[in-house]
Order: sequence, then C-alpha cells, then structure tokens
Amino acid sequence: MRNLIKSNRLLMILSISSSLYAQEYLELLKLFPWSQFHPLVMAIYSESPKITRLLLACRLNPNFQDRYGNTPLHRAIHHKQDEIAELLINAHPDLNIQDVTGKAPLHWAVRKGNIKIVRLLIKSQVNLDLQETNGWTALHWATHKGHVEIAKLLVSAGANLNIKNKDNNTAIDLARGRGIPSKEIETFLIKKYKIKEFQTFLMHQEAGLRKPKDKSLLEFKNKKAD
Repeated sequence: MRNLIKSNRLLMILSISSSLYAQEYLELLKLFPWSQFHPLVMAIYSESPKITRLLLACRLNPNFQDRYGNTPLHRAIHHKQDEIAELLINAHPDLNIQDVTGKAPLHWAVRKGNIKIVRLLIKSQVNLDLQETNGWTALHWATHKGHVEIAKLLVSAGANLNIKNKDNNTAIDLARGRGIPSKEIETFLIKKYKIKEFQTFLMHQEAGLRKPKDKSLLEFKNKKAD
C-alpha cells in the first residue's frame, strides 16, 4: 500500500511536469504492477534515461538499496545501461555502497569490462581499494578477467597492489598463469610494484632508516641508473 501511495504521488509529479513522462511512467507501472521496485530501478529495467533524468530531478534517493544491498547504480551497471549509470553517477550518490557480497559499483563495472564507467567512477573519486567479503578488490577482478586496460587504469589511479584476498592472493598472484592478457597485466603490475618499492626505498635511504631487504631493488636501481 505504501509503495502504491508513493507511485501515485510520483505519477502526480510526472503529470504536472510532462504528460509524455507521465504516460511513460504509466507504461512502467503496467510492466511492474506489483510496484515492489524502486522507481529508479523500474526506469533501468525499462531502459529509459528520460524517466531516470526526471526521477533524479524529483530528488528520488539514488542511494536506495534493495534487500540484496544493490543501489540503482549497481543495477544500471549490471544491466549495461551506461547512459543511466552516467546520470546516476552525476547525481552524486554514495559510490562506495556495497551489496551483501561486498561489491560496490566499481566491482561490477570492472567485472563487465566497462572501461567508460570505470573512468567515470575514478573521476568521481571512488574508493579503488574496497574489498568484497572474499577480499577481492576491483584490481583483483581486472586481472582475473584479463581486462588489461582497466587494470592499467586502476593502477595509474592509485589502486593498491599489495592487498590480498582471503586466499592470500594479490592481484599479481591472480594474473600468473592465466594466458596472454593476464600475462601482460602481470608484467605491468610487477613493473609498477617495483617502481613503488624503489621509490619507498629511496625515501627510506635518504632518511637513513633502512636498506632494502629485496636485492632486486638494488638491481632495479642500477637499471634505472643505466
């Protein structure tokens, strides 16, 4: 009953705003007569950026979570509705909300190989190192799926290379032995890891704190000098 009241109230707003939008929303109600979905989710399922734009203009909450913890942005990315996902991102929701398995919108964008949405999320300063309940980060997924450009994008944006999942694997560990795309990722990640370790070593050396435990850093230093 409460959902029906909300739907009728929203329909009134839409009617005042535009008879075209009101008609479209009526069509949505016909598709989902039980009205158990949040209107933004209904707009995603109907693949309607126009309705999404109007609903956001009506200040509907983009941080709504269903019983599985999914926000409308989770749904839009999962269902490959890029235009709607972009509208939702631009509405400035909490981009770090995680579902019951710990997945944030970034995890889904990486899993789907959607570099456009990944870029938008990074630009919006999303947390790159959020871990799922199994300990996986977005970078773990990029290496596991063999998404080379996304992996490079995440690392360049500052993703942590040292985070381990519950199986004690880093993203580099997952990249090993998984074929050509992952081999390219592995090479790239190792190089970035060495650079970061080398930079840390230089800072510590200048401060007189310690010498590197890893002899390969000295080799890396000599190669850099050459």
